[in-house]
Amino acid sequence: MKLSKGDYVVVVPPTSKADPFGLIYTTKPIYLPFADTVGNEAKAVAILFLEVPIPVANRAVVPIFCYDAEGATMGHSEASRVLQHTLKAAFPLEDSSRWLMHSLRIGAATALLKAGASMEMIQALCRWRSPKSVNIYARLGASNYGTWLNEAQLQHTDASTTRNLPRLSLV
Repeated sequence: MKLSKGDYVVVVPPTSKADPFGLIYTTKPIYLPFADTVGNEAKAVAILFLEVPIPVANRAVVPIFCYDAEGATMGHSEASRVLQHTLKAAFPLEDSSRWLMHSLRIGAATALLKAGASMEMIQALCRWRSPKSVNIYARLGASNYGTWLNEAQLQHTDASTTRNLPRLSLV
């Protein structure tokens, strides 16, 4: 499988806790843009397909995170163990137990917020059914928070409420 700039790996999401009957998210594919860089998701999927070759006819039904070409699935607890091993390898001096699988979604929401994505876009990309999830999980970091406060200090505002307008007498 040869991917180049402008190509996408298209993932059809499975049912989930937020969409147990596959009526909301499974109808909306995930588009992973390819880039020849370390950590690129589309590149990682392409490498995975080379390492664990899945016949083209089976790709629509075999999960990405599986053990073999027949589609033996990886459960949540196994995925969590893989994440912990990966974090320990990448950050040996950190306490990897501070991060869970859900931390990846929180990190994505926080990065999208910092990049200027709207709340609706963050909700759509993180596949949350409720806007409340965005308010809980998309977090401002110190530098982003400070940047917005610095921007606010530079603004001249002239907005008023009717309560603050001077009263005029018509008599």
